[in-house]
Amino acid sequence: MPTPKVVIDTSVWVDFFRGTVNPRADAIEKLVRAGRAVTCGIVQAELLAGIRDESERERLRQGMTGIEYVETTRSTWTKAGNLAAGLRVRGLTLPLSDLVLAAIAVENGFLILSADRHFTRIPGVNLYKSA
Repeated sequence: MPTPKVVIDTSVWVDFFRGTVNPRADAIEKLVRAGRAVTCGIVQAELLAGIRDESERERLRQGMTGIEYVETTRSTWTKAGNLAAGLRVRGLTLPLSDLVLAAIAVENGFLILSADRHFTRIPGVNLYKSA
């Protein structure tokens, strides 16, 4: 069985681009070199929304070059909505962006690298262990 790819959550990318030293940010470089890092539109939009100037925009562009991009399909949106409904019944409301990321991961057999603990509560999600 091939080694699964890893979709990286915005929170970890932010640490990486800020130069924060922690196991999750350190894992990004290893995943990129191994060809296992994956991104998607919701992560790119969140990262772009936080840019303060052109130098940050250029660092982001260079940092994301060559990283596999996965499209969000109608099926992905349906999966995200179903995950949200199932979690809401259990009393848990999560950000739509994280539910879309979870849906992408589940649909594609990816792991998720995130600083957000609530991913452990989403059925079918497997986390990448960075430490």
